[in-house]
Amino acid sequence: MLSFSCNTNLLCEIESVAANDPVFKRNLATSRMHVAMAYLHGNYLEILIEQLEEVCASPKWHARQAAIEFVQSMIFCNLFNARPYALRLHDLVLKCLFDERLEVRTVASTTLSGLYQCGYIQMIEHDLKYFRVMAKTNDARVGSTSNERYDVDSSSDRQEQ
Repeated sequence: MLSFSCNTNLLCEIESVAANDPVFKRNLATSRMHVAMAYLHGNYLEILIEQLEEVCASPKWHARQAAIEFVQSMIFCNLFNARPYALRLHDLVLKCLFDERLEVRTVASTTLSGLYQCGYIQMIEHDLKYFRVMAKTNDARVGSTSNERYDVDSSSDRQEQ
C-alpha cells in the first residue's frame, strides 16, 4: 500500500516538471486518470485521501490543482464505496476553494459543483448561507489560504453525510 500512496502523491507533485513537455504532460494526466478511474477498495481510499490532503497542502499549485482534478474523477468512478469519506472530501475541496491560485480555485469550484449535482454531498443550509454572503462581498481575504471566514473544520452545525 505504501508504494500505491507514494506513486499517487508523485503523480500530482510532478506536474510542474511536465509543464515544458507536452507528451510527458499528456502521459502524466492519462496515468492520473487511470488511477482515479479504477475501482478503489476502502483501504486504498483511506490512504489515497490522506495523500491528497498532503498534496493539497503542498506549496506547488500545479500539484494542488492536479489533486483536486484527481478527486473529481476518483469520486465519480467510486461514488458508492467513497460515501464514508464524503465529509472529509467536502472539506478538502472547500479548503482548495480558498487557494491563493485562481487555477486551483476554479477546479475546486467545478469539483464542488459536480459533487453537489451528483448527490455525493448534500447542500446544507450553512454552506448555502455562506455562499450567498460570499457572492455579495468583495473581500481581499477570499483568496487567502487561511480560510478564517469559513471554518470548514468546525462541523457543529454540519451533519455526517
